[in-house]
Amino acid sequence: MGVNRSHVVQRSERNKYLLLKTDWTIETWWNYFYSRDKCILATSTENMSKEKLIPRFKVPSNLFRSSGYAFSVKEPETLFLKKIYEELISSK
Repeated sequence: MGVNRSHVVQRSERNKYLLLKTDWTIETWWNYFYSRDKCILATSTENMSKEKLIPRFKVPSNLFRSSGYAFSVKEPETLFLKKIYEELISSK
């Protein structure tokens, strides 16, 4: 299974509301957008599920930087994922 940067609120749901509502101010539009643009790490299976995504780990804000629709996984991200893996294995 791969690891995905998954949106807690589906972008299609957020965007539909942003386009249907007509009485936005610039400030309220952006506040709504950013308040529903939260991402968490999820497996591919969790990301494709219809179940609500619930974060299990606090991910430092400097990791998994986005670049367009993708995100980068370099040494700091790899070390973080290995640490989470070890925590999951040791808790079984």
